[in-house]
Amino acid sequence: MPKRLEDPETLDPFASVLITWPAALVGWSGYRLLGGDVLGLDSLGVLLVLTAVAYAGLAAAFFARERGRQLSILLAAVAFALGAIGTAQFLGGATLAVVWALEAVVLAWLALHVDEPRLQLAAIAYLVLAIVHALAFEAPPRLLYEPTRNPASKVWAIAATSLIALGFCLAARRWAPIAAGERRPPLLPQAEGLLRETLSAARRASPLPAAVLAVYAVSLAVLQIAYSSRSGSFVGRFEWGHALASTIWAYLGLALVLAFPAPRWWPRLAGMLLLVLALVDLVAFQLTQFRGGIWATSAFLLALAYCAVGVV
Repeated sequence: MPKRLEDPETLDPFASVLITWPAALVGWSGYRLLGGDVLGLDSLGVLLVLTAVAYAGLAAAFFARERGRQLSILLAAVAFALGAIGTAQFLGGATLAVVWALEAVVLAWLALHVDEPRLQLAAIAYLVLAIVHALAFEAPPRLLYEPTRNPASKVWAIAATSLIALGFCLAARRWAPIAAGERRPPLLPQAEGLLRETLSAARRASPLPAAVLAVYAVSLAVLQIAYSSRSGSFVGRFEWGHALASTIWAYLGLALVLAFPAPRWWPRLAGMLLLVLALVDLVAFQLTQFRGGIWATSAFLLALAYCAVGVV
């Protein structure tokens, strides 16, 4: 193996091109030549996933070698990029968000054991992909603000992604911080500082995705239960369901403020944000869209929550 492919500190740019261009060629040729299905799966997706598996095998082989760490990380990056595109080709839908979240957890725990910052970045990227896909395409937040027959049809994907994000949180909280001046990976000082700050912020904020998705899943479930009540009009059931979900936000925020003492400012801040969200929802949406009795009840319950915060 040429030295520039196995240097323990740096990887020659030409070597990087030699490693990555076959993956691009596979993707381009597969797009141009392949069509149809393989065992019911998209043929291009199957090709990309198989290529990703081959790159992952090479990454594992070189990682076990003393001088192959940098090459292994590059091969792994190509493998996960191909895997993300391949799974998107033949999975799609809510399952894709769950699979991407699972890949994020695998990367997060792998980064914990091999202590590699670039794997941490890859884990964060996969989790962001999963959350964006779930919220943008499967269960968009507009479901909370528009009467819809089955708002919780994809709530299982939101709940599953939330549980998987909790696994990501458990791994990310244990990531070792990068010490100033530590050249792992070798970067410019400005880039190293940005990487250190990004990973530090990700560790602190790692509980946030799981918590937000869990609250959103509960809100969609509450709306679905309200629609299933069969009492009143369809729009009326939506109004009561939304008002109840907003009240849950407020009292969950109150519980966070009351449960955590002052030094634990992250949970208290999350609680205050939920209370503010409930207030904004009441003033900007319920007050203008709902019947008087519904928003008045919601306002009374929210006022009680704010009074409780003021007392403590």
